[in-house]
Amino acid sequence: MLTVPAPIVVEIVSPSSATQDYKGKLKEYEALQVMEYWGVDPEGLGAAKIYWFSQTTHH
Repeated sequence: MLTVPAPIVVEIVSPSSATQDYKGKLKEYEALQVMEYWGVDPEGLGAAKIYWFSQTTHH
């Protein structure tokens, strides 16, 4: 188990869980102070959605 926030999370997003991955998990990772999240969509030709977290919002 990590004792400090992970600097980055990279996740392969499944079509069946995309809503949860992009909404629910983003809030969880932000609360855990993860600095960056990459959601890789294999069905989107390997495209990735990248989010950077700040103290109050994500981009």
